[in-house]
Amino acid sequence: MEEKPALSGKIHTMETQVMRGVRLTGKAEIAENVFILDFPGDFDFLPGQVLSVATEEFGPRRLYSLCSGITEKKASILFNLIEEGYLTPRLTDLNPGILFGYPLPGESL
Repeated sequence: MEEKPALSGKIHTMETQVMRGVRLTGKAEIAENVFILDFPGDFDFLPGQVLSVATEEFGPRRLYSLCSGITEKKASILFNLIEEGYLTPRLTDLNPGILFGYPLPGESL
């Protein structure tokens, strides 16, 4: 298996957590109010590993599990839209090309 490069592109610090900015590469509604967001999988991860996702520099973060396989060139998170929630409505409004953030593996949550 090809080794993936180390993470780069740290964009800011939130409390003790370093966030990495990534460009959204895909969004799909796979069932009513169920979405998948894709972004480059240029880091080592295990399926089911949890990422803390944010859409704003100091906005709330939520935990999402990676649902993509380790041999894929993309990483994906799957979530249900919670209409009265804070983050999921914002995630569903994202379009490919937008920058959003998650912490670097090994950083505190």
